Amino acid sequence: MLIDDLAVLLTVIWASWCVMSVNVQDGVVGRIAYSAVAIFGSVILLQPPQLALATTAYHVSFALLALRHYVLTMHWEWFRALLIRFEIVLPHNRRKEDAS
Repeated sequence: MLIDDLAVLLTVIWASWCVMSVNVQDGVVGRIAYSAVAIFGSVILLQPPQLALATTAYHVSFALLALRHYVLTMHWEWFRALLIRFEIVLPHNRRKEDAS
């Protein structure tokens, strides 16, 4: 049980840092996903009566964050080309090399 609590505590600290840091530029969707991981992880650490529900929500939010990371890491160039093809302008650039 101690190892589980330490792992959840580390992910809560990491997700909280990602929400509050200006160095992490993941936009609104990223901030919401990191916030969900931090909130549900904190709930798990409090040991509520419905711990299974909190654990499921924690795992789902963490999996969605990982899925978002995978899509943006592996398929960003395709998505960017699609945006350019349909002349869709994003409010800000995702990467610094896209600024040119």
